[in-house]
Amino acid sequence: MSGWSRRAFLRGTAVLVGGVLVVGCGAHDADSEQPLRLSIARGDELSDQGSQALWQGAELALATAGRGAEHLLILSSADAPVIAAAASGRLPDGVDALLAPPSSDAGACSPSRAGGVGAARLPGSAAAMLYLRQAPRAKSPRGRCPGTLACWLGPTAMQLARPLGTWARRELGQRAGIWRVDDARGSALAAAFRHGFRSDRSIVVGEQGPPSTVEEAAAVLDAWRPELLFVAAPGDALKVLVDRYAAAGLWRRARLVTVADAPAVDQLVGLGEAARGLIVSTGWLPALSNQASTAFVHGFRARFAVEPTALAVQAYEATRLLLAAAEQHASEPSDRTALLTVLETVQLDGPRGSVRLDLTHGGVVQDVAIVELKQRRAHIVPVALERIPAVGPEG
Repeated sequence: MSGWSRRAFLRGTAVLVGGVLVVGCGAHDADSEQPLRLSIARGDELSDQGSQALWQGAELALATAGRGAEHLLILSSADAPVIAAAASGRLPDGVDALLAPPSSDAGACSPSRAGGVGAARLPGSAAAMLYLRQAPRAKSPRGRCPGTLACWLGPTAMQLARPLGTWARRELGQRAGIWRVDDARGSALAAAFRHGFRSDRSIVVGEQGPPSTVEEAAAVLDAWRPELLFVAAPGDALKVLVDRYAAAGLWRRARLVTVADAPAVDQLVGLGEAARGLIVSTGWLPALSNQASTAFVHGFRARFAVEPTALAVQAYEATRLLLAAAEQHASEPSDRTALLTVLETVQLDGPRGSVRLDLTHGGVVQDVAIVELKQRRAHIVPVALERIPAVGPEG
């Protein structure tokens, strides 16, 4: 294992990087130590940088737990077949957990015992999947393991937009309009926001695609007379819309609220005064520090000399949770059913706050932050207005 270096991985010569030692499927001697094997797959839906972030987050988690890089094992399986196999319920031999890009197979978006995933639970693009091998309930030959459980590690549309809708109804007004892009993610965010905004006194006065001109935007505001507008658009489109909205002097007509990840928030901050007053619901921002997040960011910078991303956070927290679960059932290292049972009870004080896996609903329970872009010493910065604790994938 030591013959494979970090440099070799970064050159892209390896496709899978695994961690934490190995355990096979089937029955083993309970007296022998058989810790969990975790692998990280590189796929088309995650760039090389994204796959590297997953690997870096997992390695930092290993180091934090007192396990060095010598515990990393690089596998040579091709990426696309491995991810496709995991999506259909087959993990590589000897692998119990796989961190991978999202699969195009919708059936892999939720655990087998939870059924299909609803559109409002569609995660953002910067989200990894955690595939977990299901344990046989009786002794079975090695390699004949049934299926996998799958769990999104990034926040879902419902997780981010539903709390924002509830908060906006309470803090900003009872009349909301929705501008959304015409794709699955935009539809999921709009549905989740409506769900949170709904009450006996509130109303969504209209929903449409983002206006293509300033004149159209003004006409929509005249017709709808909203107190706030929820915008569901990807980073680049969101930046352009906010910039034009401010240039046309429309901020006094209705407050803009949106959902954004850290890169999109950075883009919005770059607009300066045009973005002042924007309300954002987000899963994690480096600027919104708690003790665990500060330690993670400092440790990541010191180890890798780059800034951590949301993918690195997801891999770090997933690996820490897996390690904690493995330690708690160490008396029965070959019992994979016990591992899954323990994993559902393990809770981590991580960069995103209090984090645990909800394998029943196929996602992560995490804190969600409502932030406002405010001016501080001639700079626009995200300032936390409220932290909503323990929001599950169903919102």
